Amino acid sequence: MVAADRLLDVHLLNSRHIGRLLADRALAPLHELPPGKAARLAETLDALLLSWGRTAPEVADALHIHPQTARNRLRQLDELFGPRLTDPTAPDLRIGALLALRTRALREARAEE
Repeated sequence: MVAADRLLDVHLLNSRHIGRLLADRALAPLHELPPGKAARLAETLDALLLSWGRTAPEVADALHIHPQTARNRLRQLDELFGPRLTDPTAPDLRIGALLALRTRALREARAEE
């Protein structure tokens, strides 16, 4: 695989300032939570955003968790982010959150190398 195939990843990794701004803004509700809970909800948010419109059982399958656990996490995300998370006329939060989560995953993978 060449860099041209991963342009978004290259851009996200090289735009540290933008990545931090995205994370600070889009993921702000998660920053107030204990680290373990924030990580679980971030993982759930990522699964939801990667396949928009997934049902709780589909999110559960993607995360290998019980459907009721997925429902609880999705409810918590709704409480934290409000209606903007599911409003199709306001995609900025979803796009920003998805990019912030992608940036975080890329940086964590790079740190493990």
